[in-house]
Amino acid sequence: MDFSEQLRLFRERVGDRRATALILTGTGQTDTAALLLAALQPQRVAFLLTPETSTFPERVAQQIGQSPDLNWLRKTVSYTDINQVYRELRAIIEEWSAVPRADILVDLTGGTKMMSVGLAKAAYVLGLGTIYIESDYQQNRPVPGTQRLLDPPDPYEVFGDLEANEAARAFNAHDYPSAARIYADLARRVPEPDRATYAALA
Repeated sequence: MDFSEQLRLFRERVGDRRATALILTGTGQTDTAALLLAALQPQRVAFLLTPETSTFPERVAQQIGQSPDLNWLRKTVSYTDINQVYRELRAIIEEWSAVPRADILVDLTGGTKMMSVGLAKAAYVLGLGTIYIESDYQQNRPVPGTQRLLDPPDPYEVFGDLEANEAARAFNAHDYPSAARIYADLARRVPEPDRATYAALA
């Protein structure tokens, strides 16, 4: 299946969704990044690259039939140095300081396992959005045209009650600022009907 057909199917699944800002990691294949850029049409784009993937933005741009955007940010990191990944991610966020953090999406599909784990942890701490492209597989290879965009759920959807217990302990110990902070964080991150409850407690 050629890429144009993959993109058509992916756009049907994505619908009208768009992205304000998107952070991608360089990989050996360009399909995922090309699908995200063409379908989500982000206003701002940044790449976390390694020396081995330095030409990744050019290859992605070629796949979607455009020239590399001069405004695309490029940060080169060592995939074995997670602190360097964090530093470059910080530099991107500082450069995009006018963009609300929740509007910055980090693609966790590509990159090395170490980079993906580091980015997922950083996104959770910083309140960035995360996305992932899931595909069907045959013989350990993704089946073209089956790509689907997923938003990994916030862990608080499962662990929220554990954090609420921590808030209650803080409240009972008269540590009201800590209790309020935890409840407010829960209210921001869990779905209804618990959201309203935690907002009231905060």
